[in-house]
Amino acid sequence: MSLSVLAVLQDPETRKRVLNLLTEWGHEPQLCSVPESGFRVASESPLDLMILEYRGEARALELIQRVKEERPRCQIILITDLESVSRREVPPQLGVRNVLYRPVNQDVLLRLIQFAERVVRPGQPDSPAAQPSAEPPPTFTKLIGSSPVFRSAAKVAEQAAKNPQTPVLIVGETGTGKELFARFIHDQSGRRAGPFIHVSCGSIPGELLESELFGHEVGAFEDSPGRKAGLLELAHGGTLYLDGVAEIDLPLQAKLLRFMDSKHVRRVMSETPVEVDVRVIASTHRDLAREVATRCFRTDLYNRLNGVQVLLPPLRERGGDIIDLALHFAALSARRFDTRPATFSPAVERLLMDYRWPSNVRELASAVEQAVLSGGGGALDPEDFPIETSRRPFYLVDFSGESFQVRLPEEGVSLDSVERKVIEAALDRTRGNVMEAARLLRVGRGALRYKIVKHGLESQRVEARTLRKAS
Repeated sequence: MSLSVLAVLQDPETRKRVLNLLTEWGHEPQLCSVPESGFRVASESPLDLMILEYRGEARALELIQRVKEERPRCQIILITDLESVSRREVPPQLGVRNVLYRPVNQDVLLRLIQFAERVVRPGQPDSPAAQPSAEPPPTFTKLIGSSPVFRSAAKVAEQAAKNPQTPVLIVGETGTGKELFARFIHDQSGRRAGPFIHVSCGSIPGELLESELFGHEVGAFEDSPGRKAGLLELAHGGTLYLDGVAEIDLPLQAKLLRFMDSKHVRRVMSETPVEVDVRVIASTHRDLAREVATRCFRTDLYNRLNGVQVLLPPLRERGGDIIDLALHFAALSARRFDTRPATFSPAVERLLMDYRWPSNVRELASAVEQAVLSGGGGALDPEDFPIETSRRPFYLVDFSGESFQVRLPEEGVSLDSVERKVIEAALDRTRGNVMEAARLLRVGRGALRYKIVKHGLESQRVEARTLRKAS
């Protein structure tokens, strides 16, 4: 059943985004451009949801007050920007918990609309008793996998979500699902109603990234059209996700560290600090400890970002998760392409389990999508998958004195995979003695312990030590 929606929107771009989303979701809102027009609609319609663009006008606050008094179960979403108002300037007695900043994040807006659908009962009389509790909007991001290494990472992410102020560092190979984990932590936290802003640090030139993150004032750049709020400000109340944080250059690392210590941002060419409440989640496929050792990344920023570290395992180490994920992607592809539900033969399952997936979950999703298209749904055969089984990655690590041999396939292998195998071989040879293994690998014991944890080899070390004692 559709909701009775009042949309009071002035900005054309905001109006377009909101109306398109409401229409796609089956709602036909009554539109007003200024708060004055909203009073008549609010008095004549049994409102379930009001989306109001607020620029600091007294009449807008009066409209909110009127609606809260006359329609106590009506959900209210406030859209504003930091040029007009901060969250603290909305009187708390108005009971407006959902404040979004322009440009509107449509994923967040959709969650709030769905929340309104769930708690509002259209057709029932308005009464204070019918007013919903302050339950947060539902969450939607799901983590698929039951393997021990994956559940271990998921458990850390769940704990991180319970502490919405703590920075999080997500480490894993390309394609392992770092953004998915970042969204999961955001969606499970008390910041779920706030924005989730994704910044791809490697795709923005260094000279522009500072302006994107911190904003700038008039005259900061020769071709600058005017004042601009940065992404840190726009993420107020929510989460800023720094994808590829190792790509940030050293001068900007220093400025980011100052923000994380002070929770204030200064726009380029501004002396006025702006307080911002935002949780930073960073991710990288690089070994940040090595980046710190080579002075490519600041030690203090690394320590600050590393409040909670989530280590994502590569897909090849997740066992049966491969089939579960493949079935999930097959169902999504079948719905997208309007084909019959796909099924896997035993031969397909063996193919998926034997392949090493050098590009991880991202490669699996692409392969399944192509297979569904190629096979047209129904039972899929190994030939439907774009996998060259004769060229699967393989390698052999053989210690002989101080040397070892690595046999590389034509398409190459992940360096992290080789590192893991070398550490495994060293631990096997030293029967779990980390100090001896570190000597063999010519690294410090602390550095090797970090890599043992990174690659999930703690159980192997413990088993080897147990066997050594038993013998």
